[in-house]
Amino acid sequence: MKTKKFLTINEQINRLGSLGIKIQNRPKTESILMKNSYYNILNGYREPFLYLGNKTRYIRGVKFTEIYQLYYFDKQLRNVLFPALLDIENILKSQIVYEFLSTTNHNRELIHDGDAYLRIDSYDLNKSSNERNFSSAIGLISNLHKTISKNFKNSETISHYLTKYGYVPLWALATHLTFGDIGKFYACMKPQNRQSVSKRYKMPDNDLSSIIKLLTYTRNSCAHGNRLYCIKTNDLPLPDQANYSIQFNLIKVSNGQHKLFTVLIAMKYFMSGREYKAFINRLSTIIFQLEIKLKTIHINTILDIMGFPQDWKLQLEKLLP
Repeated sequence: MKTKKFLTINEQINRLGSLGIKIQNRPKTESILMKNSYYNILNGYREPFLYLGNKTRYIRGVKFTEIYQLYYFDKQLRNVLFPALLDIENILKSQIVYEFLSTTNHNRELIHDGDAYLRIDSYDLNKSSNERNFSSAIGLISNLHKTISKNFKNSETISHYLTKYGYVPLWALATHLTFGDIGKFYACMKPQNRQSVSKRYKMPDNDLSSIIKLLTYTRNSCAHGNRLYCIKTNDLPLPDQANYSIQFNLIKVSNGQHKLFTVLIAMKYFMSGREYKAFINRLSTIIFQLEIKLKTIHINTILDIMGFPQDWKLQLEKLLP
């Protein structure tokens, strides 16, 4: 089996030179490579600098610092998006849990007390795809049981309620649920519950479910240090553009793919005008910082990969109240 040879810092720099990548400041390059993985920088961020997509041929005159600056930009991008996505996660988690717990019957009596969230009849089993819904609800309940079990020793709250009352209230368990968990919980809720949440954002419940999946995918990419600027997926359903005004922008993506610009538009639904404006300004700052450091490619190359139109800031500012 062919193995990949380990390269020392000097060998890494020599390798960069053999690829036609210019090294302007060797000590600075050594410092960068000592602090950051050669392979993460080069293999993860070389594509915009390759000549006609050739994996070993670079644009003439490309500098190592340019590739590194794209790597650094992506790190900044995660730092901008991740806190905002965590806030959105907490907002949706609180609203979804509250809606489930505040459900009443025709006598205005609460019907989801105690451990009702662990009972199959608390979820939507009446849609046309009954078998699929039943399977989803069973999977959700199984995962909730696992979350309780996994956190029994580590969470005083969970161990307290389980030991003293024999069950864990949903609001106490919620802090241990991931964004993905809460998205699945929302998808399994009964229609009236889902719609009560989605109407806050003036959208159908199916669209909110789709957006939660998209934001979960992005949040996890941030948390795991994955590349963000080139994020794209066509595995998620597209919202119905006919239902509300911003949907056209959500669907206006290349070949039906969700890219980062789609994510930014989706995030607006869960942020105030002031929060979103500050968010846009932070993005604008780091994009401008990257632009002035790129010499062999234009910033529009990166914007296109991100799914950003050239007037991206103006387009996002149109979403402000």
